[in-house]
Amino acid sequence: VFLKVQAVWRRMEFSITCLIMKTLRFLPIVRFLLLFLSPICSRLRKFLPLTKTAALFMSCTKLGAVSVDANSALVEKMALLGQYLGICFQIRDDIFDYSPQMNVGKPQMHDVQEGKITLPLIIALRNASQAERDFVMKFVKRKDFSEENLAFLISFVDENQGIRGALHDINL
Repeated sequence: VFLKVQAVWRRMEFSITCLIMKTLRFLPIVRFLLLFLSPICSRLRKFLPLTKTAALFMSCTKLGAVSVDANSALVEKMALLGQYLGICFQIRDDIFDYSPQMNVGKPQMHDVQEGKITLPLIIALRNASQAERDFVMKFVKRKDFSEENLAFLISFVDENQGIRGALHDINL
């Protein structure tokens, strides 16, 4: 088992190093992405904690920069870039949960069934009437995820602009 873990670690370490070396070669693109993503993510950070995904992306980009002896300013910029990319990636992943027409290999409504209230649902709840919010939250809290309730939830998020609002927030 140890040898398998060690082999996986080496492949991952090599992949991260290659990614960062390629990224450092394209610093103008990195600067552009930081400028582009910064205002979007600063809006999102007001109500989103640093997710595991953002933390993972941030760690990878920061460690990659450290591994090639980048200066501290560049290390921090790379960490910020990873954080922004991770937030955008997570929101996109959350959108897939409510998109039956997109077959991305992820089980649908998995996050909700685990009790996670993600950005598309938050936006839909914000846009809904109080009666609709109460109805949705009643079966979400009870974890009453019958096929009928899941179908209702998908249409609820769609009708109340949850997906459109999440896409707008990441400016896609």
